[in-house]
Amino acid sequence: MLKRIICITTALLMLMCTGCKSEQDMPTVVSVSQSSAFPITINGTTFDASPEKVVSLSPFITDMIYAVGAQDKLAGVCDYCEGESADTVGSSISPDTDAIIQSGAQLLLTQTPLDSDDKNALENAGITVMELKSPVSLETLENLYASMIAVLCGSADFQSQAQSTFTSVHDAVANAGKSEKNVVCIISKHMNTAGSDTLCGDLISQLANNAVSEDGYGNVLDSQTAQSADVIFADVSLENTDISQLTGDTPVFYIDFSALENPNAENLCDLIAQMCEIL
Repeated sequence: MLKRIICITTALLMLMCTGCKSEQDMPTVVSVSQSSAFPITINGTTFDASPEKVVSLSPFITDMIYAVGAQDKLAGVCDYCEGESADTVGSSISPDTDAIIQSGAQLLLTQTPLDSDDKNALENAGITVMELKSPVSLETLENLYASMIAVLCGSADFQSQAQSTFTSVHDAVANAGKSEKNVVCIISKHMNTAGSDTLCGDLISQLANNAVSEDGYGNVLDSQTAQSADVIFADVSLENTDISQLTGDTPVFYIDFSALENPNAENLCDLIAQMCEIL
């Protein structure tokens, strides 16, 4: 049911995905009929029908599969997925390829690229391996949900269903308005800040002004950046760490940024509420 094709032309972005995002950021739907989601092409892979069994090697992907109502298709989950009825099949770093093949899965979803030998073994067994990049904005997160609704549920109405899923998030952002304050978010105990091209950075830019100019989560807080901010949001893991030498007089508020690890609509609304109460 699943077949690989080589994309000769440039993939069209999904109608709902605006903005200049790389094709590697999100799965891109490039083909859909009026009466059904199939055939549909995502990341160069064409699906003629929905896979009957799926393996997830990411807690976020597993949660998303539940969110779109396709949990009955789960034939295996990663070791880090807690409380799941499906069998565990290792991790993206060390997948149990024999168990994955024996599960009967036709599609494996991962956020972290597999080792080439593991990937080849699975693909030789007829399993499609698809890497889903971490969302870098609310748009790309919504796009990812739409792709999963299309592939796993076969719904031709995948776009509006995904939009409906995130209505509460968009409403929360709209109701919050935008503060004029400059904000820095320290999202981990390693002092990583949320720059542009990150989900947290996109969220900040909609609620206030992001004081971090660099890209990505890999940038470590420095005193110049900290003291250029009006407000600093720091992850709760830093509550017992003295960061005053970096932050100076800038007020620091501690927030649970774990919602970024599993960014569903409910978790994001909670995060927005925490930020808005302070802003």
